[in-house]
Amino acid sequence: MALCSPWIDGTDVAECCNVEDCDTPSILQGAAEAASELLFMYSMRQFPGICERTVRPCRTNCFCPWQVLSRGHIVWNWNYAWAGYGYGAWTCNSDCCGCRPLSRVLLGGYVQEVTEVVINGVIVDPDTYRVDSRKWLTRVRPSADDDPARWPGCQNLDLPETEEGTWAVTYTYGRDVPASGINAAIALACEIYKQCTNQKCALPANTTRVLRQGIAVEKPAFISWGFEKGGRSIPRGWKTGIPAVDVFLNATNPTGLVRVPVVWSPSTPLRYAPSLGLSTPGS
Repeated sequence: MALCSPWIDGTDVAECCNVEDCDTPSILQGAAEAASELLFMYSMRQFPGICERTVRPCRTNCFCPWQVLSRGHIVWNWNYAWAGYGYGAWTCNSDCCGCRPLSRVLLGGYVQEVTEVVINGVIVDPDTYRVDSRKWLTRVRPSADDDPARWPGCQNLDLPETEEGTWAVTYTYGRDVPASGINAAIALACEIYKQCTNQKCALPANTTRVLRQGIAVEKPAFISWGFEKGGRSIPRGWKTGIPAVDVFLNATNPTGLVRVPVVWSPSTPLRYAPSLGLSTPGS
């Protein structure tokens, strides 16, 4: 997953660094983007900001009424049989709890909002769908007097989404950056800005002695910028010398991992609606 939007902007950096008149605002914005990208990667890519994606849902399993288990036993979907629907009347990603199954599609990412659904080139009424559990796009009825509606089980993926026989979902997803992350990005961006403009950076928080004539800074030898692996007598953790950065990273990524661990199985089919871009929905 890539960073969708910077956590902060140049105005935030200017306020933190007490910059009143800046001839090169691009340096402030560049420092903001660099700090956002660094903290995004170091915090296991958990907070990409708000992203937008358009997907083209299509059923990946053509045998919805039954499931074949590992030992060859066949389990019949009693809800399908009881409802009396014809084959392909509702998609495989259905909720079998209730009086009748729900037609729904699994969207990738932490869904914030579905901005538009288009079927056969026509925008679908937002009152006819909802988002469940921040991931399921569920078809609903506006009222009890209306007939149940279902999402299309297939579509012509070789045609644009504006054509007949197609449908697409545009939605925003991602996780908002916590306040501690924004403060850390501002503090880091301020130091980056000072470096770019040949200014003296702020003294690290772990300074133990300063000599005014020819400024000499003493600090523990094991402190370094970045993640300290530690050992038996030295605890591991982030020790960048910038308090706001250390607090944020030690809270969100105390073990220094590159990204959030995931588990994949070779037997797991494609679970998300395919994206129109080159990246997969789960990336």
